Amino acid sequence: MKVLFISEYFPPKGKGGGEISCFLLGKYLAKNGVEIHILTSKFKGTKKEEIIEGIHVHRLTKTGENPSSILSNIKRSAVYPNSVKKYTKELFKEYKFDIIHYFNINSIYGLCDINCPKVVHINSPVIFCPKGDLLYEGKTECNKFCDYKTFNSCINNSKNIGKLKNTFLLKKNIIFKKYIYKLYKKRSSKLKDFDYYIPISSYLSKRLEILGINKNKISVIPNIVETEDFKENNSDSKKLNIVYFGGYTEFKGVLILLESLKKLNKEYTCNLYGSGELKEKIRRIIENDKLNVSVNNEINYSEIPKVLSKHNVLIFPSIIPEAFGRVIVESMAAGCFPIASKIGGTTDIITNGSIGMLFEPGNSEELTKILEKLELKKINRKVLTENSKKYSGNELSKDISSIYNKLAQKK
Repeated sequence: MKVLFISEYFPPKGKGGGEISCFLLGKYLAKNGVEIHILTSKFKGTKKEEIIEGIHVHRLTKTGENPSSILSNIKRSAVYPNSVKKYTKELFKEYKFDIIHYFNINSIYGLCDINCPKVVHINSPVIFCPKGDLLYEGKTECNKFCDYKTFNSCINNSKNIGKLKNTFLLKKNIIFKKYIYKLYKKRSSKLKDFDYYIPISSYLSKRLEILGINKNKISVIPNIVETEDFKENNSDSKKLNIVYFGGYTEFKGVLILLESLKKLNKEYTCNLYGSGELKEKIRRIIENDKLNVSVNNEINYSEIPKVLSKHNVLIFPSIIPEAFGRVIVESMAAGCFPIASKIGGTTDIITNGSIGMLFEPGNSEELTKILEKLELKKINRKVLTENSKKYSGNELSKDISSIYNKLAQKK
């Protein structure tokens, strides 16, 4: 069987959760005998054609290089979709793929009319929200029907648009707002044209059903996590050794974590790893409140196992609905107890008690109480590591191969 993945970014360019998941899925499918090709974007310093872990990489498409830049995002929406259509047709003509599998939101715009089953990976709640975070007016999880009037009110009262700062000029720019909303409507329309849907959590599956997608065309398959790379935690069991991985941004909840630590009457250390606009503000809070917290730069993905092995508690305090929460599974694999906000895909991974704890998003007092009551000696690290194994690449890639085979037979 021949399968074409379509992903706007791919390692070494773009090492976010989406790119890592795309790479790992391709790697394990290739191991199981599926011929995997990937159509991705060409950037300076990358090879146009190469084979990585059995994946045939074709770097042909054009797009914006920086997803956090306004100009780059305009280029992404204006240039990338047509680039995808062009090169998908060229590659299909040469290789005659059995399945075309689309990753990332922008790739959906490049859906083209080819006589071949088309699968879409739903790995972000951004796809269901024109503003990109599913928080109405930046405060509460959105369950509204997003007509333009609702969207306009939301954007006018929000601090961010996706990863971009929502400035006064953007709020007053009617052309910009209509352009963003138009892209959302186009995306929603395109989304209904796929043959099969693979959301990475039940949260995203429910969002698809709300959109009107037939549940018989949906299979929830979580992201692959290479849990064998993680060694069992060897940190002190008498003191809280807390770790946070994520953006230094408001919606990732790092300020909620700091607020919680201000009230904590318990000995602890805390390491933050990330990057973002709040870095200096975080440093000031730590200094002013004399918190035992260290601010570190973002680290390479390969360094995460080593860092987790030195901590016994992971905090995942996001205030937006995360699609999955890869680092939660990674912490479990390392025997590091995860505590996460109860929103989005995190509820698929954590069951309150033996496999982590959940708290209401934004509720720093509840987080403090959990940390106060947490008895490190009672944490069953073997239960954590065993539960992490269900995200192994061999099993999950077989589930996806089964979907491919069924679709190919109907062709």
